[in-house]
Amino acid sequence: MRWIVFQIFLTAGAILLAPSGRCAPVEPPATLPVAEAGDAQRPSEQPRRGPHGGLLHAVDPFRCEIVFSDRVVRIYIADRDGKAVATRGVRGRLSLREKGSRQQRHYDLYPTVDRASGDPCLRADVNFTKIRNGDATASVVIHRLNPSGQPPLRVSEAFRRTPPPDVIAIQRQLVCPVSGKILVAEPKTVKVRAGDVVVYVCCQGCASTVRLAPEKYIKRLAKLPPPGKGSPK
Repeated sequence: MRWIVFQIFLTAGAILLAPSGRCAPVEPPATLPVAEAGDAQRPSEQPRRGPHGGLLHAVDPFRCEIVFSDRVVRIYIADRDGKAVATRGVRGRLSLREKGSRQQRHYDLYPTVDRASGDPCLRADVNFTKIRNGDATASVVIHRLNPSGQPPLRVSEAFRRTPPPDVIAIQRQLVCPVSGKILVAEPKTVKVRAGDVVVYVCCQGCASTVRLAPEKYIKRLAKLPPPGKGSPK
């Protein structure tokens, strides 16, 4: 009985000593996050554009790039150094789920070679014409790629048509080397060939300037200031 009274006394004292006259809250013990299934196959980097314009996923030891058009999906695989990985004997499957639907559509991916770039890839013919960008999730599983019986490579992303090559190149260059203005993929943006280099500029006036001194502006591309830091002189 005395022990119970003593415990009650200690509890009351703790409440009275709590700051601001309030009962000190009891915090739950810290816990570590629990890994969900498939965490080991999640990309270790934020997706960025690959050499073919699709989003690039880093799933060690590979880099996987998904390129969507209205009727075809292509999957390009590279190693850590960006070297294309042969897809002969590799198989895969694309699963597509549209928003608001519980059903998934599945498409087999087969090895082929991209005629435009000459790079090996996996391909499936899929009609995406009725799907709006962002209205579906595409999940890809690739088998027979990892050695020694390791799990298949898995990536997923929201469906978005891959922009045309010129749009991607404009986004990468970002700044007009003549005016210093931010480039936007619009009709007035001009594509200029300076030898073997393609330069994008914001208007016809800048295009004429580049044609008069192409080497000067090719060199300037590598020295452009970040956006908002002023125009090149």
